[in-house]
Amino acid sequence: MGSLNRMVMYIIPLLVLIVAVLVFYGESGMWEDLKETVLGVTDYVDFEVGLEELDGGEVVVSDNQKLFVSRLVDVIGQMRDANKTCFSQVSVSVPDFGEEGMSLSLKVDDSGNGSQLIVGGGAGGKQIVTSLSQEIHGVSPCVIAGDLREAPNFFSYYISQSSSALIEPNYRNVRGLDIRFSDGGTFGNSGNKIEIPEFGNSFVNDENDNFENEGWLYTPGNGVICFFPTNYVTDASEDGIGNEWFDLGEKDSIANRAKNGDSKVVLC
Repeated sequence: MGSLNRMVMYIIPLLVLIVAVLVFYGESGMWEDLKETVLGVTDYVDFEVGLEELDGGEVVVSDNQKLFVSRLVDVIGQMRDANKTCFSQVSVSVPDFGEEGMSLSLKVDDSGNGSQLIVGGGAGGKQIVTSLSQEIHGVSPCVIAGDLREAPNFFSYYISQSSSALIEPNYRNVRGLDIRFSDGGTFGNSGNKIEIPEFGNSFVNDENDNFENEGWLYTPGNGVICFFPTNYVTDASEDGIGNEWFDLGEKDSIANRAKNGDSKVVLC
């Protein structure tokens, strides 16, 4: 009986080792899923870090990229200088960041004087375009999203107008945001993706193709510039506003309310 026990003591660890090796090297094994999960964490790491690591020289960028960045900076500056609650739209088409090989990162400067706009280009938008990257003084980013009903409160006042008062919170101040291309993974849609590093993977960052806002921005004043994450499912949720509410095809969309001179959706 003692010999049998000793044999079992040797056999069980050996079996565990064999199973571990099979799982580790099996292409469809659990280890592969674990590796996918671990690698996926990079989606939620501050994108600017990767950009800095690859900063080596000037990158060739398209005229479309230059035009979009130039217009974005101009619009942000106008909204900052307006210093009132208002909306604005980047008047050129938002590029397909995948086709253009482009990325953007807007991060509050450590000095507190404004925000750094880091523009990426090249393969995957991972090399800094130094000629387009710049500091935007007096500006800090925010998003219409979050887990404290920011987007629903915003939606009920400005879009559905079911609320006569703007309930707080209706936007979320953030330290930074990243916009890049996402291939959508196994089950998601590919397209432009906005991520907020400090959100982790709880909301916004767990969505794909979630930057379908037709270039609209919002400011509550004081240099705070809000970007709109979007979603496909609901009018407004922790992940942002439904993408249809930026389209002229939707009667009460931000685009139509602004076009028709709505008293709430005021242009900067």
